[in-house]
Amino acid sequence: MSPLVPLTLLAILAITGAISDLLSRKIPNWLTLLTLLVGIAFLFTAGSWSEVWPHLAHFAVALIVSMTLFAFGMWGGGDAKFYSALAIWFPLSNGPLLALSVAVAGVIVIVLLALWTRFRPRENWSKEVPYGVAIATGALATTLLVALRQSA
Repeated sequence: MSPLVPLTLLAILAITGAISDLLSRKIPNWLTLLTLLVGIAFLFTAGSWSEVWPHLAHFAVALIVSMTLFAFGMWGGGDAKFYSALAIWFPLSNGPLLALSVAVAGVIVIVLLALWTRFRPRENWSKEVPYGVAIATGALATTLLVALRQSA
């Protein structure tokens, strides 16, 4: 199987989550579950157990951290689940890169949202940050950075 298949599916799932969060400020549970299940399916078709465990460990760590952020009101529940589902696509060794990419994308989203609401105010504009956009962007950036690192 071409390595472009999982990368294309990851991109489609991440972008779908970003668009959903941008438009409705919600990431549907079905999308998060699909992202997780497709990630797991590719894990078990792509490698041995020694290659699967780091992905499962990353998922577990991401779930604990993201649910902690949710518990403290820093993220929405959909954001926490979406981040964890995307985390399974990367081994634990790429966890810091994913977290950094999401954080940088989050700052950009917050700045753009602040500028948008400052210069184009609307009565019904939600001030909640669509952090799913940052999560999806961070996952795509991590995919690109890992691919560039492997080709160098």
